Amino acid sequence: MDVFVTNTLSWHASGPWDQAACHVAGRLSDGRRIDVLTHAAAPGRPGPSRVAARHAWLHDGVLLSPAGPEDAPRLVVPVDRLSPLLIGEAVRRWLLLAGTGSSAA
Repeated sequence: MDVFVTNTLSWHASGPWDQAACHVAGRLSDGRRIDVLTHAAAPGRPGPSRVAARHAWLHDGVLLSPAGPEDAPRLVVPVDRLSPLLIGEAVRRWLLLAGTGSSAA
């Protein structure tokens, strides 16, 4: 399933997933890898991850989970279940904060 992110970019999951998934790996239409995960799937304890993810989200951002230099960016959202709309919004926020991709959202 393609998830619309901006006028020029979409995100596609690397494999099958459903809304009960806590971690979904995917790629942007330009080839960049980006993973999206719930606060419960983030490394460390779920409580602090949830608070940090919620704080970032409320301030129009998205929490970036630590990843190795060869790993895809891991975006942490403050919810228990993922949806296409939420994934699209998380990726859009990351692109805007990173200053990459299309600015036409």
